Amino acid sequence: MNVTVFLSSRDGKNPIYKDTSEKLGILLAKSGHTLVYGGSEEGCMGMVSDAVIRHQGKVIAVYPDGILPLEPPRQNASQLYLTSGMDERKRKLIDLGEAFVILAGGFGTMEESFQLLTEMSINQTAIRPVIFVGRKFYQPLFDLLRLQLKEGMISKEVIDAISLVDTAEETIELLGDLNLEQVV
Repeated sequence: MNVTVFLSSRDGKNPIYKDTSEKLGILLAKSGHTLVYGGSEEGCMGMVSDAVIRHQGKVIAVYPDGILPLEPPRQNASQLYLTSGMDERKRKLIDLGEAFVILAGGFGTMEESFQLLTEMSINQTAIRPVIFVGRKFYQPLFDLLRLQLKEGMISKEVIDAISLVDTAEETIELLGDLNLEQVV
C-alpha cells in the first residue's frame, strides 16, 4: 500500500520526533508498504526515508524543484517526482496515497493535512484512513475536532476515517486493520 506521510523536514526539539520517524520507516519497509513523502533528506523526512531505504523498502519522493535550495531532494528514492511548486507537490502526495500518516510537524504538515481532510469533506478526493501519530503532540487538535463535530461544523464521515495513536507500531497495526479505531 502507498502510505503518504506528512511530517517535518526539521528535527524538532524532542528526540521522540526523529525516533518515531525512523521507527515508522523501518516498519513500513518490513510491512511491505511504500513510503510516499515530501522528498527532503533533512530532519524527520530524512529519518523516515533513510530507514525505509536501509531496510530495502520502496520510497516515492515528491519534491518541489528549485523551491527549497537548502533541503536537497532524496536522489536515491525508488521514484523521484520533481514538481513545479508546493501546490503540485501536495496534489501528487494526496493522489498517490492510499492511507495517510501524520507525524509531528509545523505549518507545512498542518497545511497538507487540512488540505487532505478538506478535499475528503467536499468529495474532491476519496475518504481514506488518516492516522495522526503522537497523542501529546496532537491531542489539542483532536479536542478542537471533537468540538467542531459537536457543533456541526465538520463531516462525521471524514472524522470516522481519522485515528490518533502514540507509536509507529500502533500505526502499522491500524494500517493492517480494515476496521480502523475511531478516536474523535
